[in-house]
Order: sequence, then C-alpha cells, then structure tokens
Amino acid sequence: MEKRRLYSAFVSSVYESLKKERKIVIDSLWHNNIVPFCMEYFIVPAHERFSWIEQKIDDSDVFVLLLGKNYGSCDKNGVSWTEREYNYAVSTGKTILAIICKDYFELLDKDESSLTEPEKKQIEFCNKVPFAKKETEEFPLPLIISQFFVSDLLKGCVGWVREKQLNPKQLAEWEKNNLAYDLRGDWYHVHLSDGDESYVRIGTVRIDQEFTPSGYKELKFTAKNYNTRLQDGVLIEDIFTKTSWSGNYVIDDEGTILGIFNSTRTAKTTFNNAHDPKGNKRGIHEFKIDSYLDEPTVTFCGNFYDQAPSQKTGTIVLFRDKQMRQSYIERERPEIFASIKNS
Repeated sequence: MEKRRLYSAFVSSVYESLKKERKIVIDSLWHNNIVPFCMEYFIVPAHERFSWIEQKIDDSDVFVLLLGKNYGSCDKNGVSWTEREYNYAVSTGKTILAIICKDYFELLDKDESSLTEPEKKQIEFCNKVPFAKKETEEFPLPLIISQFFVSDLLKGCVGWVREKQLNPKQLAEWEKNNLAYDLRGDWYHVHLSDGDESYVRIGTVRIDQEFTPSGYKELKFTAKNYNTRLQDGVLIEDIFTKTSWSGNYVIDDEGTILGIFNSTRTAKTTFNNAHDPKGNKRGIHEFKIDSYLDEPTVTFCGNFYDQAPSQKTGTIVLFRDKQMRQSYIERERPEIFASIKNS
C-alpha cells in the first residue's frame, strides 16, 4: 500500500481586506492535509522579506493566490508584494491555484473613469491570471480548495512522506553506526579571534537534538559566553560580563554544521580597539565534525562571523569537558595566559 503523501501550499494575498478569506482558505488547506505557509505564522525582518518569501515558495508544492479588490502595498518599483510573489511563482514553474474572491467584482461594477490607479493595477493583475477560479455562492472557497487538491495536478509535486519508523533494535543499530553525529547534551567552548590575540571567551553550550534518522540533522544551540580571568592557573568565567546566544543549525551529509545565531550582550566591551556595545546582535557559525568516525564526537571546531562595529571573526571550538578546553588553550594560545591578569 502506498504511503500517504503530505503537501504544502504558500498562501499569497493582501492581508487586511482578505483576512476572512485567508482564514477560510488556510482552514480548508489543513482540512485537506495540506500544510500552509503563511506570513502571519512567521516574524521576518523587513530586509530579508522577499528572499524569505522566495525560499518558502520554493519549498512549497503549490502557490495559492487570492485576488480581491485591493492591489496592496508595493515595493519601490510600484509592484505589489502579492503580484511580485505571483511573478516569482510563475518564473519557477510552480503549480498555481489562483482564486478571484467575490469582493473583486465590486471593481468591475465601477465606472472606469472613477477607478483609482491601484484599482486599475489590480484589474490588470487579475486579467493576467486567466486560469483563476472564481468564488461564487455555488462554488465557495472550501469547495475550490478540496476539488483542486484531489485533482491530478498534484501528481507532479514532490510533497513528502513520513519516514518508516524503526523498531528498537533497528534504532539501536542506527545509533551505533552514527555515533559521530550524536551531539546532544552539554559542551564547553572557547572563542578565539583571528585578529586580536588577546581576545578569548569561554562558556557553555547546550545542544538539543532528536537523535533519530529523521531528526538528527536539526540542532538547537543554547549558549553563554563569558569574559575570562585566570585564577590559580585555571581559566574561569567572569559571570558579570556575559553574552547569551542561541540558534537553529543543520548538519549536512558531509558533517558541516551551519546556522544563524542571535545573541544578547549584557555589558559593553571593546574589540580591536573598537567600541562593542551591549545589546542584541546576529551572526553565523559554521562547524565541521568528522562524520566518518565510528565513535562519539568529543570535540569539534568551526568559525564565527559576528556582527559588531568592527566585524568579529574567529575560531570557536567545543569540548565535552573543561579540561580538554583548558589543555587546548594552553597548547594553542599560550599568550592568553600572559594577557589575562590574576583576579
């Protein structure tokens, strides 16, 4: 028996004037086991908005377009975000379900001389979507959705199928063969700068991971960095100068870990003689594990690229225990001990 395939749909429309229609469509998608991608489900920085939209359209199986009487907000070129999304979906060959909602027909009842420029643009937009379904009393939105998603149009879509569940014996065998990828738990890290030999931060990282064939590639890092001081020959954390950071990361098949982190610094500091204020920042981590090892990973390293008045880049190394970290710093950066004053 063929496994049931699950599909996704990106929902595109103006928001306020079609809020009721969007809700009906989204509810209908869920009812038909279609996962909706909707802007109201996410917080997206303005400067990343369209690249995020493009990615979500790429990730979806179907592009669902709702058209009403309002053209909507426009980009700097005077093209509405909705039309821009539609143009992108067409350019990528995405399967499209376009629906003209009932309130659009109010525009057609108006005298042409009384139409505003946005209204004229909306009519032009709708006219270039000749295959759009029309919402009527006899053909309401839920019926349009259900008929479309039981049609043959989805046969060319990728969708996804839930992976086969392993029994306990199979899962234990898989875990044994993938020990290098098991990064769950607590780690101790050190940050070292590429351009400032006196810069060092130490701290802790908690990695949450579902160590299963379907979940091991997704990681959640929750961490703290501290300024460092030397006490009785041991590097310890200065708890009064703390930076908290967290992020979602992905491992690829070659053992590369990539993710964007968000950080909050509680105290100002300096870096390369530049003022580094407290507050929120973002950055990128890129790590590498030896995915071919048949034993647990006990240390791995990578690079950090941190937003700051002067860009902060360097090496970050994670260890399973503090002594490994201490030995690494003594070996790799002996000058650190000369630059840190005893407390």
